[in-house]
Amino acid sequence: MESKHIKAIKEPWRHSNHYEALGQMLVTNQHLNKLAVARVDFCARGMLQQALYGTTSVMVEDTTPPASQGLEEDEDEDGGAVDDDLLADVILSQKAIPHLPRHPDDLRDHLDLPHLHDTISRFLYEQINPDDDTPLDDVPQDRCPKVEGKVYVFPSAVALYYALSDRSGISGMFRERIRAVRSW
Repeated sequence: MESKHIKAIKEPWRHSNHYEALGQMLVTNQHLNKLAVARVDFCARGMLQQALYGTTSVMVEDTTPPASQGLEEDEDEDGGAVDDDLLADVILSQKAIPHLPRHPDDLRDHLDLPHLHDTISRFLYEQINPDDDTPLDDVPQDRCPKVEGKVYVFPSAVALYYALSDRSGISGMFRERIRAVRSW
């Protein structure tokens, strides 16, 4: 019963601006209910079985160790890189920064980033070949895709990822805005 109370009262209260919060909480609960119904519908239709673009969302596998294993393995919790797949999503802002050059070479000169073209190519290589364990600096440039067309710079992104903590609530999903502008 306590978990339902947290979901229906405490979380919407925390997300409200605390001025006439009841109305905001009711709207938040309505939105959450509609999202839950949509998720059930999408799951029933098989629409959430795979990522939309192949690399933007990755489903978490159940990596819970069996109860028979000893506690000695817990000593290796150093907070380093995670090798398992993560449930995560990144959403770019809706508008690109205006008045920036769109061609990669012009943008490189404007931002004074001499290795921008190589960095973009290596990033694209990593997105296309997620299973390749070769460090990006060791990948030959001729194996990386060519950067052609326009490049848009977005000032921020929203990252949604699984993180067990008090701030992320009982569901474990955490939302964070990443700002990439000089004034921040």
